[in-house]
Amino acid sequence: MLLARRVGNDFSGWKLENCPLTPSCPSALVNYATYLYTSTLRSSVEQNLQHAILLPLTIMQKLVRFNYLYRDGGNYKRWGSVDFENPDGLELEEIQRRLEKCFDMECLFNAKQAGIPEIFLFEDEDSVNTDDHCFHEYRSVEAIEASRVDIELQSRTIGAFVEDIKKCSQDGWKAFDPLDYLSEI
Repeated sequence: MLLARRVGNDFSGWKLENCPLTPSCPSALVNYATYLYTSTLRSSVEQNLQHAILLPLTIMQKLVRFNYLYRDGGNYKRWGSVDFENPDGLELEEIQRRLEKCFDMECLFNAKQAGIPEIFLFEDEDSVNTDDHCFHEYRSVEAIEASRVDIELQSRTIGAFVEDIKKCSQDGWKAFDPLDYLSEI
């Protein structure tokens, strides 16, 4: 359970307890306190806030979206993204630093090896051309709200994903010929 204690005279002075999402919590606290204040519990909430009594909070969980693309030799692109929970509260800069350290040239990786959907431009042997290759390109990580409707969470957390990428990097990113790949599927 997330808890918040009022430590100042306004809503900006809250102390957060058990909250891994510190940067995003203050606005959620204001919204929660405003909701409570305008509810039928107005007088008891005012009393609780004046005495710095702990309030249970339900705060929207932050997720991390990993953005990537497939770019062929002709600079045609297809974009993709995968969403992860972030229960460890990893900072985006830390995630980005660790990922870039593992990718070839800080951005190239094999999507199948990384365990995320491949987003190639080619779909069959007839659509493969000399511009096609096997690598995907890391673009960015971003925080997203759990309320978005376009979310399909991966079964692993962002921390586990970063560890899997590290292992793939240590094992070496596997290159393949797109024509050989298509004949196998």
